[in-house]
Amino acid sequence: MSRFNSQVLIMAHRQAGDVLLDSTIEFLVRNGFSQDHIIARLKGNQGADGSAAERDAFSNLARAYEDMGSVLSTWYDFPEFLDRDGAPAPVTIARGRKSVKRLLRESGVKTTLDEAINLFRQSPSVKFDGKGKILALRRVFVLPNFDLARAAIVVPRYLDTLFSNSVAHRSGTVKLLERQCSASRIDLKSIAPILRRIREEGTSFVDSVDAQLEESSVKRHRKSANSDLGLVVFAWTNSRSRKARKPKARDPRLFRR
Repeated sequence: MSRFNSQVLIMAHRQAGDVLLDSTIEFLVRNGFSQDHIIARLKGNQGADGSAAERDAFSNLARAYEDMGSVLSTWYDFPEFLDRDGAPAPVTIARGRKSVKRLLRESGVKTTLDEAINLFRQSPSVKFDGKGKILALRRVFVLPNFDLARAAIVVPRYLDTLFSNSVAHRSGTVKLLERQCSASRIDLKSIAPILRRIREEGTSFVDSVDAQLEESSVKRHRKSANSDLGLVVFAWTNSRSRKARKPKARDPRLFRR
């Protein structure tokens, strides 16, 4: 008898759904999300959708966050914003050839000058020198305490990719990149070279794709430019205890109808 008959697969799919729910709920609670709000969402209460102002606030923040990523990419790639060594030159807060205002214009983003400067002040990706100039420290735009919003941006896209690839597999059309590799029973103390390679080569690959994406964005001028394309790369580790961990008890209210 096959270990993976139809009944086993049905049970596995149900358990997979539980794992996905549990992981999502645990992540939300760990990031200070209200359990009462989670319960309301699971029960389908309309009030749990939040106000229009809250939805707009997230949409605007997500758009600005991704815009600032494009701004940094332009800063690192556009020749007029580089110094003689090919590194990003400081930009001025005031007007000028190498100013934030011109950087925003060349990036083709919708974020305003005031919004960009405000976000830069919150980000460790840049440094203000106190003399009216901003220095780039890293190509990736980072905001503190932004894990929840980043997850809300990335996770739906990953799930959409899984669904699109499932449809593509059945129809024989082109699939999006979506793969993983892993190994069990690894001594984390011995894999520093692997982690270093993942970081260095992964960063180089993403940076090169990022540059191509920005070059292909056609500054959103053409009517046909109505699609988004992106890439997410991450590594993960999971330390296993010799003793099986006891599952955390879930709040019974979360699944009570």
